[in-house]
Amino acid sequence: MNAAYEAAALALKRLGVRPERAEVLLDAGLKVSSIWTQESFVRGDETIPSIALASVVAKVTRDRFMESLSDIYAGYHFDEHKGYGTLAHRRAIGRSGLSEIHRSSFCTRLRVPEKSV
Repeated sequence: MNAAYEAAALALKRLGVRPERAEVLLDAGLKVSSIWTQESFVRGDETIPSIALASVVAKVTRDRFMESLSDIYAGYHFDEHKGYGTLAHRRAIGRSGLSEIHRSSFCTRLRVPEKSV
């Protein structure tokens, strides 16, 4: 089961809403358990206000989490780029390699820039 699916299942469980009393709106490509009535929308975060709000909340939550890891993984400077594939982040990976929190599946075609002299 992928992380997004698990997160959605946990969030729905915590809401305490019975499946027959709700419809789940999702950005395209996402899904939840088949016990829920659900509909996916291409670019749902651009067109459906509740999906846009959920997207913003998820991003802010993730960014804050990455900032909290900055002290533990100081060499990666997560407080600056939040783990996104910026030039600074790729250079940090070039210097230090991947840490145990990096998703190696996202780094299969990673091109680490040459170190400047």
